[in-house]
Amino acid sequence: MASRVLVAGLTLSFALGGAAAAAISVPKKPSAQSLTTRAWSAAIAVGDSDKSCAKATGLAPARTLVRYCRYVSAATHPPCNSQNSCALIADEIQRTTVGNDAPLNPHKLPGSDWLKPSDWRTIERLRAY
Repeated sequence: MASRVLVAGLTLSFALGGAAAAAISVPKKPSAQSLTTRAWSAAIAVGDSDKSCAKATGLAPARTLVRYCRYVSAATHPPCNSQNSCALIADEIQRTTVGNDAPLNPHKLPGSDWLKPSDWRTIERLRAY
């Protein structure tokens, strides 16, 4: 009985063609900008934690933040490393994008206003440690 239902379902699926495929909704992957903004908020929320950013926010958000930091920073010995504190990474991003005297805003990723879609694609491909 179960095999007949499966065969009938497959037959119907093939008969409907694109209509059946269009009805299936696949969740869209969040954009690099969206993920980076969330990582920024998480980094600001943990503040001056003694833990590494990877331990304080989780490895994925820390690496996302590191990619952004590596893109905007020209430091020769980069603080853009997930084993550093989130505060150190956030300070580097803040310093290189808007200056030290601008207030930290957990909801506004510094420097993101001037980036184009091609910049975000580049950021997404950067290595993060």
